Amino acid sequence: MAFPLHKNPDLTSAIDPRAPIMPRADFLIRPMKSEEWRLLCEKTAAIDPWKTLHLDTEWLLQDLLQDPTVEARVADTTGTDIPVTVAGWVTFTRDGALRHFERLGVSDRILPLIRGQNGAYVRDIAVFEEWQGRGLGRLLLEPVAQAAKEVGLQCIYLSVSSFNRQARRFYERLGFTTILELPGVIHPDHSELVQMLELGSDSKVWH
Repeated sequence: MAFPLHKNPDLTSAIDPRAPIMPRADFLIRPMKSEEWRLLCEKTAAIDPWKTLHLDTEWLLQDLLQDPTVEARVADTTGTDIPVTVAGWVTFTRDGALRHFERLGVSDRILPLIRGQNGAYVRDIAVFEEWQGRGLGRLLLEPVAQAAKEVGLQCIYLSVSSFNRQARRFYERLGFTTILELPGVIHPDHSELVQMLELGSDSKVWH
């Protein structure tokens, strides 16, 4: 869903952490603009888990651009007397989970666990530190759930680094469950946990 935002197109101000604190209701989700890609990837590469995993700006850009089915959204807030602030972002494919598992070479291990259910796959999701604790992670996942349902799918998949305890707690609160651990798939010292959320009437978040 797009919104008529960005009276000020200057991306330096768009990611200014000194912007005033705004209530959650003032955050809107819109597609990421091409001129924002590099600046947001640079800011993301400087924080965990990307920093610990040594995933730099170029890696994030490649992950964003290499697959034409990837969709990107940002959490944006605006006001009458403040610049636009990008508080976080998410990239996903609405029906790309099985393709992603195949690319990782783990389809044979995962498919029996998920009974062959395809779903949306969250490639990256980041909420910048100054905006954490305001419900933006959940807000950024809402278009992912909507996109999956639009193509008749009822699952969201993602992977979270084993050391990223804060993110793991967040996903657990939303109802994600770990279905497989993948040691060393990104970094030799850390595992990635593949997690799954089934949407529908029993979901804690989206119905």
